[in-house]
Amino acid sequence: MNLAKRDAEEAATLRALLKVTHLINLVAGYYEVIERTIRDGRKNLGDPKAPIWAVLIPLVGKPVEIHITSDDLIVFARARAFAYITELLSYASQYNSTAHAIAAYGNLRDVIATRLAPLQMEGLIGRSVPVPPELVPQIAAVNDLAERLWAEVQDLNSDMTKIVNGFGPIVQRYFGDPHFPVPSFVKADVNDPDSGRT
Repeated sequence: MNLAKRDAEEAATLRALLKVTHLINLVAGYYEVIERTIRDGRKNLGDPKAPIWAVLIPLVGKPVEIHITSDDLIVFARARAFAYITELLSYASQYNSTAHAIAAYGNLRDVIATRLAPLQMEGLIGRSVPVPPELVPQIAAVNDLAERLWAEVQDLNSDMTKIVNGFGPIVQRYFGDPHFPVPSFVKADVNDPDSGRT
């Protein structure tokens, strides 16, 4: 193999590796924060079935998008790993949409929180008490969005295993190098506050 060509392919694959690793970490971060927030909020309210909107406080920060380009995937295309490319691009797109939807959820929930009387909120946590009738449809819509987002984040988090497991065999076989860097992740135990931290 031409040395310049190999160098270019390795550089592209390392860019893809960094983006895939960032994607995995962002998804895992959302998963861990949302899981803990829901669990802790329900515990604080003493209601293990409290609606998600009541306990899932808005997440701080601007959504970070992941953009994987055709230049990043040249080795995957040359290796004819088209199913992997399709999956990876699909998950990146799903993640980007979900990140923006989580931000939109936070804005919608903030609007509801400001319209509820202080007795109906305990800090940022919504209490299960009667709410003004005009807010019932809005709360139902925000809770539905929160439930769908939580399901999406859970699915994405599970799907990251496919991305991690698929990357290595493709690039290591292509380069003939069993030590070529590949993504990995540590599954966080959301019940352990120090899990996944280095």
